Amino acid sequence: DDGNLVDGDGCDSSCITEVCGNGIVQSGEQCDDGNTVDGDGCSSQCVTEFCGDGIINDFPNEQCDGNDLDGETCTSLGHVPGVLSCDANCDFNISGCKIETDPIKDSKVSKAQPTANFGKGRYMIVNDKFNAVDRSYLRFDLASSGLSSIDDALLGVHVYQTGSSVIGSIIQAWYCMNSDFNEYTINWNNQPVKWSSNGALLSGNCTLADGYTVLNKVNSGLPETEHTWNLTPEVNQILNSTSKKFTVVLKHDTETASNNGHAVTYLTKEYPESAFRPKIDLT
Repeated sequence: DDGNLVDGDGCDSSCITEVCGNGIVQSGEQCDDGNTVDGDGCSSQCVTEFCGDGIINDFPNEQCDGNDLDGETCTSLGHVPGVLSCDANCDFNISGCKIETDPIKDSKVSKAQPTANFGKGRYMIVNDKFNAVDRSYLRFDLASSGLSSIDDALLGVHVYQTGSSVIGSIIQAWYCMNSDFNEYTINWNNQPVKWSSNGALLSGNCTLADGYTVLNKVNSGLPETEHTWNLTPEVNQILNSTSKKFTVVLKHDTETASNNGHAVTYLTKEYPESAFRPKIDLT
């Protein structure tokens, strides 16, 4: 009894000693759960613990909090190198745990211009018009990644524009291990891989990796659209090879159309804005 009925001076108005951990919420305390243990919802200082307070708490069960990642990194969690962060729910955000790999070269080839080279252009085309077929070649080198395996490999290429009847058409991604090309001399006549108009592979060490069914039309970059292909098995194969280099050819499943309605114009590695250049995300 300190001779007054004032709370907050060490002896409260009920003559109970004021101390954090006595199970009574007293003056200056946000909470008091009867102990001085951190991480159970009420800290050792009787301050309420919550996601966003910058402290990793067991209650609620937090993996991280703000910039406190509990010493974890992308690689310690079993992912490829990258930037690990913490989301608004105090769970690890692994979306930054990825390696983005740009092509080392790319170019289209055009049946209508069989000796022309387009390696310096910022656009490449995939078109299935029988007399004006276009295909797009991309070459990747994964030697610098330092990886021996990945969980996912997704090739993404942004679209500049499409033909009027492109919806529902299928763009294939062919994986070619040994089909290198010179970016500044490749053309329709000397391209390293050959297909028949019905889609059958005629020459070249290539396999069909994935197909993308076009979902919408694009006019001059709007709506902003990216076509994607899953190359996970193929990338794992090349990571365990000696060269670490491979080519992807984008083409329509068949090349017998009577008009340009299925044409897709993609952006190349020469496009000025790096965010819209082709890349493979390794995660």
